[in-house]
Amino acid sequence: MNSKGSKRLVLVLGFCLCILFGTGVGSVVAGQDAGVMLENWFNGKRSESVSEIDSAITAEKERLMGELRQKLNESVGSAAKELDDFTESEKQRRVRALNDYAASLIAGIGNGRGDWDKETYLAEVDKAVNKAIQEIDRAAEKAKKNAEKNKGMQQEPTTGAEPVKQEAPSETKSSEKTVIPAKPSSPDQPGSPSETPSAQPSSEQQSEDAQAAPLDTTLAEPGEEGTDAPE
Repeated sequence: MNSKGSKRLVLVLGFCLCILFGTGVGSVVAGQDAGVMLENWFNGKRSESVSEIDSAITAEKERLMGELRQKLNESVGSAAKELDDFTESEKQRRVRALNDYAASLIAGIGNGRGDWDKETYLAEVDKAVNKAIQEIDRAAEKAKKNAEKNKGMQQEPTTGAEPVKQEAPSETKSSEKTVIPAKPSSPDQPGSPSETPSAQPSSEQQSEDAQAAPLDTTLAEPGEEGTDAPE
């Protein structure tokens, strides 16, 4: 009976062990399958999330780029329109100012402005002419002074002989009847000390004239009788 009971116990224990072992192996296999499944699910979700994020980013980027292009085109169009308007207005303003200036010039012709410009021009011409005349007058005055100075310097060496030439006719006037006077020829020779009447007083000149008169008369008497006396 003990042998039968031990066999039964062994069988029960073996059956229990088989059950335990089977359940453990199943739980291990089930745990491994759950981890793999969870990992696969997470990877799938992650890829899906990344794809969704990328798609959302791409879609938003495209939307924003479209809006930016639209705004940029609108701003460029408005700027171009503003630039065109400004250019046109400035062109019209400049042309109008140029026309006004030309009209003012045309209106000023013959209404006093031309005469005023003419007077100014003539005043400038007169000023230049007067300046040239003054310069010519100064040059002529300077040349005149230089000529007078040079003339005075040339006359200085002959001033000593001039009184002798002036006194010679006075001595010969008293002897007009003589043909060839004896002494009047000597005053024509400058340089002799005795023939400088400018250095003698007036009384001596009168005495010499008085002495020369009788001599001249004596010489004149033979001259009247014949022509041999001059020899």
